[in-house]
Amino acid sequence: MKKHLVLPFFLLALILSATNAHAQTRKSIFRTMDRTVNIDEKADTTVLFLFDKFTPAVVYYPQEIAYLDINYKIFTDEMIAIHPQKDAMVLSTEVKFDSIIVAEKVFIYDPTHGYLQKLDNSLPLYIKMQGDYAMNEITQGAYGSNPASASMRNYNSIDNRTATTGNFDPLKNVQNTSGNEVEFTVTSQPTLVYIQNNNMTTLKNRKSITDVFGIKSSDVRSFIRSENIDFDNSNDLIKLAQFINEALN
Repeated sequence: MKKHLVLPFFLLALILSATNAHAQTRKSIFRTMDRTVNIDEKADTTVLFLFDKFTPAVVYYPQEIAYLDINYKIFTDEMIAIHPQKDAMVLSTEVKFDSIIVAEKVFIYDPTHGYLQKLDNSLPLYIKMQGDYAMNEITQGAYGSNPASASMRNYNSIDNRTATTGNFDPLKNVQNTSGNEVEFTVTSQPTLVYIQNNNMTTLKNRKSITDVFGIKSSDVRSFIRSENIDFDNSNDLIKLAQFINEALN
């Protein structure tokens, strides 16, 4: 398999921790005066990756099966694999595969929308990990008061991929043009998405579900309340997808 990128050694530290997948939103906050900010080096790895360590996975190609240790890098929408030689590299999407199974999750790759977690229903509903950051300039407050912040830039990995219509330019570095100290709030969370006619819609609230599927708002509200659905929790999103599927069949 073609080797695309050998990653810094610090990524291998993920191997030492216990395997856990995101269940809900994770957050990392840091400050820096760097002009070029490397998110990989500054943010907590639990926000940058889906799993807490490289995890045994099975990749199903049309003519063969590959057994690798894999982790999913959220902001760049890449599967990072460790091959038997113990090199860490980006799993090539140039060689088409049917699916990847890792930690009982099934992933497919779509050229436009990237990696998607398949769900057990008849509708094109998937879970996609979303990465966000907000960069704010730290400005000096009045004497005796806390520093204030001025919003400078926001980033959403799902919106960025959608806006580029498949020509995805993954986040590598962020430029701090202020010349001052900035504070980053980096988050990642699972998001329920619906794909129709190659267009992806994020389902983040009751209204979006009613608008997209025409399900009665009262029915959606009753289900969300009875099941205590949290739109940032992957297990709850699976329940919600099952509800939508049953409501339309």
